[in-house]
Amino acid sequence: MRNPKCGETEEIIIRALLNIDNEGSGADIQREIARVLGRGFTPGNFYGTVDSLIDKGLIEVKQYESPSPKTGNRSVRILEVSPRGKEAVVAKERMRRSFEASYSFFRSGGFPSET
Repeated sequence: MRNPKCGETEEIIIRALLNIDNEGSGADIQREIARVLGRGFTPGNFYGTVDSLIDKGLIEVKQYESPSPKTGNRSVRILEVSPRGKEAVVAKERMRRSFEASYSFFRSGGFPSET
C-alpha cells in the first residue's frame, strides 16, 4: 500500500488528536486546535476534513455516543489516529525537515562556485 498523504489541515487535525492522548470528539479536537493555533476551523471545513481523514483511513471512529443531554442531543464520534495516520504525520515531518535542511544549505551559499 502506498504511503499515506495528508494536507496541512489534515495534519493539524491529526496532530491535535495526538496531543489529546489520541482519543477525542470533534469538539475536543477543535478546542485543542484553538488552544494551539489561537483559532479554529469552521464546522464545515473541520468536519469535512475529518470525514476525508476517515475515508483515507488516517483516523478511525473508536466509538459512537448516542444523543443525550450531555452531548447536546447529538451523536458524538470518538476518534483516534490510525497507524496510517501516524505514518502520514511522520512522513510529512520527514519531508519538512529534509526541505529545511536543503533550504539552509542553499541559503548558506550552496555549492562552492567554480573559479
